[in-house]
Amino acid sequence: MKRLVQLLQIPEIGSLPVMNCVFSELSGAFKDFNCSIRIVKNLSEIEDGGIIFLDDAAGNYRNNRSLYDRIALLCPTSVFICWYWRDLTFRPFTKMIHTGEYFMNRMPGLSDYGYMTSPSFVPLKLRANDSPAMIGTYPRSLKRDYCFMGGGYKMDWIPSEFTGIYHQVIWNNYLSYDERRAIYLSSMFALGFQSDENIRTGHLSQRLFEGLAYGCIVLCENPLAAEFTNGAIVHVTSKEDLVQKMQFYKENPLLVEEKQKQGYEWVKQYGTNRITSALFLDKIKMDFHEEFGETIKESVKNEIVCVSVSGGLGNQLFQIAAAYAYAKKENAKLQIIYTTTNGNRPLYWDTLLQSMKPYLVQSAPATLQHWQESCATQYKEIGPLTPAGIFLHGYMQTSKYFYNDVIKKEIRSFFTPILSLEIASSYRHLISNKQHVVVLHARRTDYLKNQDIIHFHGPLNGAYYKNAVAKMLDIVPNPIFLLCGDDNHFWQEIKEDISEVYKRPYVVLEGESDIATFALLQQFPNVIMSNSTFIWWTTWLSNAKNVIAPSKWFGPTGLKHYEDIYEADWMRM
Repeated sequence: MKRLVQLLQIPEIGSLPVMNCVFSELSGAFKDFNCSIRIVKNLSEIEDGGIIFLDDAAGNYRNNRSLYDRIALLCPTSVFICWYWRDLTFRPFTKMIHTGEYFMNRMPGLSDYGYMTSPSFVPLKLRANDSPAMIGTYPRSLKRDYCFMGGGYKMDWIPSEFTGIYHQVIWNNYLSYDERRAIYLSSMFALGFQSDENIRTGHLSQRLFEGLAYGCIVLCENPLAAEFTNGAIVHVTSKEDLVQKMQFYKENPLLVEEKQKQGYEWVKQYGTNRITSALFLDKIKMDFHEEFGETIKESVKNEIVCVSVSGGLGNQLFQIAAAYAYAKKENAKLQIIYTTTNGNRPLYWDTLLQSMKPYLVQSAPATLQHWQESCATQYKEIGPLTPAGIFLHGYMQTSKYFYNDVIKKEIRSFFTPILSLEIASSYRHLISNKQHVVVLHARRTDYLKNQDIIHFHGPLNGAYYKNAVAKMLDIVPNPIFLLCGDDNHFWQEIKEDISEVYKRPYVVLEGESDIATFALLQQFPNVIMSNSTFIWWTTWLSNAKNVIAPSKWFGPTGLKHYEDIYEADWMRM
């Protein structure tokens, strides 16, 4: 799963300010998983993949159905975490988790209790917004006896004998997390007053865990708080009891230190948003079989792995992917020669390859050793990296150069483009029925320039596609065929078979850019490939489920060893 967390705060939704604050703080926990955190203010900024937090103010989500249908088209692989969507039948997204506050007291009479017992519900158990490793490391400097930050609860309990801050939160005066942390770090006590409703339902507020995380003695009138934290929080029963216990701890500094240590240890295990985020990640893994996977965090060596790109889009991706994977494997620095000339072929530094810009250099060091592939479609071991560094030459057209699943996931995240709103809208019917769509791809024009090129590349004939279509009819129920290529006249005979013989609908893709086509084709799980690296990449990036590839990748004078270009689960015809 892409290491990306997006907070959707677009005007059309009208997110509640408090939830913008909540999700912004919760998302911080995902930094422990090396995730990029983005606030999305406009639909044009949204990116497919990873996790998207979504709050719909006042429960208007049912009235925003068309908007959510658009978002679903833009983000078909994203996991949506939706705050208080009580209508469990409204599911505009393929991967969807419901969340909300959680009642620890099992009270079936409560209006929200049934919603909270749904299998799709994950409780939003807000905790301290810090990494467990940071708990107990912040310096404390006392400026007051107590602090309280929350709703206007137990105002008559505020002890006049002590100095402190009582910040009553209303809809527009939220303190930032840094402001709250600074207040806790300069207060001896944190008053964890709760609303009567929270005490009745067993909902424990975030302020309790924040106070513990930053070294306060936390006092709370809800007995569940002390029970839940194994005594790290101090239970108080009245204003008089509160005053007595505050005075007791002020007179016993050694007991304060012990209480602080108890609070730190509890928070490290159970009291940060890292624990909260783990609930969502566990649910995502269980329901959708996706996870971030391990993170490579080794220090980078000084050795250089260099590559230069050439050819069409597919070849450029192979060259960069192989060099990136080898550099990652050897823990080395990747350098990609920045070129602005590529014959009559386009380059993609400002579009699909934007993420590679940090690796671009003007030239390679003269001291690099040079490695040359033996055959573009046959894996050749590169060998251990030496201190001299290496310059990779060739097309390296096989995923065997990608080494392991962690690197493969990173490559997929680099080369998976955002599906534009225009494309998503234009092909909405196909995307909403993606499981039934079968892509047919043909590469013709440049493979037919002359006899030498024809004999080398071996352009596929109509018989291959007809046989592949017949095979897909046995695999995919009620298929819709999407015909894509550089010469749409080629499809005439195939179209007649599809519509007249098999009575199935088809769409011919026309007039789209290469990047738009590249993004669109990745939406579909069924593919009849041509012998082209362009369709190889859209198929591989999408993890397509049913794939038919030509058994002959080249013509009679072309490369003889091309077994490695195929993935193990692709069918060949």
